[in-house]
Amino acid sequence: MGLSSPRRRFKSGWGRFIIIIKMLEDNSGKKSKLPQGALILGSINIIFFGILFLGYFSLYFYLRTNPEFLYKITEIVKIKEIKTQFTYQTLQASIIFQLIVCSLYITGGVGVLKKKEWGRKLTVYFSLTIVVILFLFTLLQPSLVQYTLIKAIYPGVLIWYFTNKKIIDKFS
Repeated sequence: MGLSSPRRRFKSGWGRFIIIIKMLEDNSGKKSKLPQGALILGSINIIFFGILFLGYFSLYFYLRTNPEFLYKITEIVKIKEIKTQFTYQTLQASIIFQLIVCSLYITGGVGVLKKKEWGRKLTVYFSLTIVVILFLFTLLQPSLVQYTLIKAIYPGVLIWYFTNKKIIDKFS
């Protein structure tokens, strides 16, 4: 088999990723292509903030949620001088909340890759919600302002990109 054979070309991880993207493309006969930025951001939403975080939180945290693990987290919080109380139930609730967040990232990313208006809107409104929550969190915990600013960068990029007039026109 030569280098250009399909079997040889798609053995790498990137080749499989391209196949997944091709499967998600909209086959409605529209000729306009998905903008590169939307392809990159939608893929990041699905792979990094969706699948990887979903696996990390579901396997690592949820399976390890026991009183000893809670004690370790409480000690870390005390060292960092964060004024909050952790209980077993609040830790489990935050894990479930993170799983919902990961699911929304995956859903929005799939909608963006399929070039659906609902995917763009979900991404914008969800990112805006994250920024508002981070702002409120900063008001409650001013000592964590640097942490929340870093966390707001990616949602800010999503809002900026997907509210661009040219991108809105591509999705409508």
